[in-house]
Amino acid sequence: MKTSCLSLLVLVLISIGACSTKNVTPVNSGRWVQWYKNWQGTPYQYGGTGKSGIDCSALVKNAYRSIYGLQLPRTTKEQRRVGRKVSKRALQVGDLLFFKPAGTPNHVGVYIGSNRFIHASSSKGVTIATLSDEYWLPKLVEARRAIK
Repeated sequence: MKTSCLSLLVLVLISIGACSTKNVTPVNSGRWVQWYKNWQGTPYQYGGTGKSGIDCSALVKNAYRSIYGLQLPRTTKEQRRVGRKVSKRALQVGDLLFFKPAGTPNHVGVYIGSNRFIHASSSKGVTIATLSDEYWLPKLVEARRAIK
């Protein structure tokens, strides 16, 4: 009994740690654009994690590991628990953007400044989109800051 309680406590503490905001050095949009150039046009593949095909949450996970050295959760649902909510007016480079194209919020991208974000589009592959686009703006449901 004591072992199972201890195991549960460890899992809870790990979960809390995974959801906290990480203290890392912010980067400018130029660093994000450089990273993007290596992934630009990579086709979208649901469940994909590499250059032959990647989905939105794997792209964000890879970007955070490459740029910040941080390990984000694998799925969009889990990534929505990371960091803290921020208002759309207070967006900063590196903030996570969550969209609801249909059904539940299931699409994520990374804000890179100047009203733009990087994401894995099901029709265009890895691309940069404009947040004020008539398709994306009404579908934005949440922004989160995973870094301090």
